[in-house]
Amino acid sequence: MFAKSPIEPNAIYSREETAQLLSISLSTLKQLIRTGQLKVSQPVGLRRMFIRGASILEMLQASERAPVQLAAADTRHWERAARSNGHSINSQGNSVRAKQTSPRRRVLGPSPRTVRASGGANR
Repeated sequence: MFAKSPIEPNAIYSREETAQLLSISLSTLKQLIRTGQLKVSQPVGLRRMFIRGASILEMLQASERAPVQLAAADTRHWERAARSNGHSINSQGNSVRAKQTSPRRRVLGPSPRTVRASGGANR
């Protein structure tokens, strides 16, 4: 596996290089540009777009998520809600749906294939 090179703030990247650096598809990168999440430079008369390393880093910093920490009261509420829906909480704290204990009902009668294979009228 190849090690990723760090994003240099003063470097200029193409769309293809940026997509490769971020491990995303080119169409996803184009969507980030179109929605204004990633700033680019496009000189007048040129089709080519230039992306500064600083704008890539700004986008990444702006889209960072803070880790979610549940308060004890929130956790108890979540566990109570899971149990009321027939779920149980396993040792890792995940909600697990209880297994179905009643047998499944079997529909009696010929299967659709049997009816067609016997030469009956198809309506």
